[in-house]
Amino acid sequence: MKVALILLGAVVLAVVAADLGAGGSVPRGDDLPVLAIAAIRDGVSQILVVDARGKLIAEQTQPGGAHSPSWSPDGERIAFCSGDNYGPAAGDPPQILVMNADGTNAVKLTDEDRFEYCPCWSPDGKKIAFGSQRMLQRQIVVMDADGLNRTNL
Repeated sequence: MKVALILLGAVVLAVVAADLGAGGSVPRGDDLPVLAIAAIRDGVSQILVVDARGKLIAEQTQPGGAHSPSWSPDGERIAFCSGDNYGPAAGDPPQILVMNADGTNAVKLTDEDRFEYCPCWSPDGKKIAFGSQRMLQRQIVVMDADGLNRTNL
């Protein structure tokens, strides 16, 4: 098990990196884990992909912020949320997106008038589960990894 300490402003974030199936890290070339974290830069939350030494590998910004990164089981993609991560606010509500691990090709998978949050991949990488809320109605939703076949549980 590897532990990475990342300094974000005055807060130290301890990230425990386990095997790919159990954590948010992906081993790369020199066996250092690669971490996807949400960090606030210039007042906006962004997804940063960094190695265990803190070297920036990729970043993803979205209007209104990006947060809640979740690695696909194969380590090739990251699901995340765009928008305000503190609750429904003026403008578009947070939605679920997927990008390549290098920060490219961000694709919006949901486009609902709902607050969609906390994506999580199925072990085989074929589905994404997430929370969805409108007003006080909350539910868990599962969809294909391409955004199709949305099912409320």
